[in-house]
Amino acid sequence: MKSKKTFLGALAIITAAMLWAFDGVFLLPEIRHLDVNMIVFIQHIIPFLLMTIVFIPFCKTIQKDAKSLNTIDWIIFLLIGFFGGYLGTYAITQAFFHVFAEGASITSVFLMQKLQPIFVILLSLVLLKERPSKAFWILSSLALLGVYLLTFGVSNPEFSFKDQSFVASLFAILAAFSWGSSTVFSKKVLKKVSFITSTYFRFAITSVIAGITTFATYQSGLFESVTAHQWKIFLIISLTTGGFAIWLYYWGLKEVKASKSAIYELAMPVSAIFFEFCLAPIVFDNYSPHNLTLWQWLGGIILLISIILVSLEKQKQLKDK
Repeated sequence: MKSKKTFLGALAIITAAMLWAFDGVFLLPEIRHLDVNMIVFIQHIIPFLLMTIVFIPFCKTIQKDAKSLNTIDWIIFLLIGFFGGYLGTYAITQAFFHVFAEGASITSVFLMQKLQPIFVILLSLVLLKERPSKAFWILSSLALLGVYLLTFGVSNPEFSFKDQSFVASLFAILAAFSWGSSTVFSKKVLKKVSFITSTYFRFAITSVIAGITTFATYQSGLFESVTAHQWKIFLIISLTTGGFAIWLYYWGLKEVKASKSAIYELAMPVSAIFFEFCLAPIVFDNYSPHNLTLWQWLGGIILLISIILVSLEKQKQLKDK
């Protein structure tokens, strides 16, 4: 029974990762000219309002879970809402938009965002005083080499905020840090409440944070600039890659180890490669994928292998304890 739940948990995480890849390739380009803070707000407030209706049968469970939470637990939820909800979504959206402006491949962003396991271990080093193995530092260095090749190839690097690819890389790394932090916090709080409660509170808190930042920077005509087609895109995101994917992810995370979930999440960049280079040219007329150079592909392979080995090394350390 346990092995079946573990398998289903892994399948849930893989499915969520594939949905997020689909979002980046097919949906985000449709809303690329809108304000990013507003995008983050709409992406969370719509699923939150839908959950408020759908989760009515689970109202007692959510209330019971809420009463069981202490001050520390609520702080953790605030951190999940900020890092995993607001900052992670804001950073990855900015990364995609800078890549779109450059006319480059979004696969590089998906690959760099998978630095999460490294940040998870570094966060454990800072918060839990855990000592990573020597292999971790070697593999982390290789992963950074992969990021460098993905960003610059073998050309002379230009560390300039005028360089769209460089800025996109910084935002992708920030997203990796944000979601890596959120994974650590989420795993802790999922031991205490149901995945339904976790999902609901995450969207509630993120909606508040994103709402504050949106209206604090509000400009006249902000929401009026959203077209009917873009509202449809937002609704599709809310029903698939937004609320549903997060719900799947939290359910899966409750059933599998965090070290293994990092490997399952690699379905995101793998799916992005398939969607961008194989499916999109079939779906869209006159679509031409933005090819990566040979050195960038090499960097992506180095990064993927490094992240897999880091996750396996972490899993081995946990078994040895």
